[in-house]
Amino acid sequence: MQRLADKLRTQVESDHVRGCQGRQYSCTCGYDAMTEQLLVSAADYIAPMPQVYRIERDGFEGVLVGHYTTHEGKEGAVLQQVGTRVVHVYAKQWLIPCLSEE
Repeated sequence: MQRLADKLRTQVESDHVRGCQGRQYSCTCGYDAMTEQLLVSAADYIAPMPQVYRIERDGFEGVLVGHYTTHEGKEGAVLQQVGTRVVHVYAKQWLIPCLSEE
């Protein structure tokens, strides 16, 4: 979810190119301001949402609480099982976002 929130904030700050000459004109109808505020509001809403992942091979479902990188450079995530204090670590390849969270 944090990645999506970051993308929304980046979109607000970007100087995009439109088919109609990008920022070479001034929006007078308020559409740009409304769109930018909507993106900021969506990012603010999404950012604090927990990122829940399911590990299909063992059925573990957990909230993302951290990341790790091994000495060998392999990346993964630290997940806390939903509803418990149990924590597992998983390599990046096993992470599947729960549909209810995306």
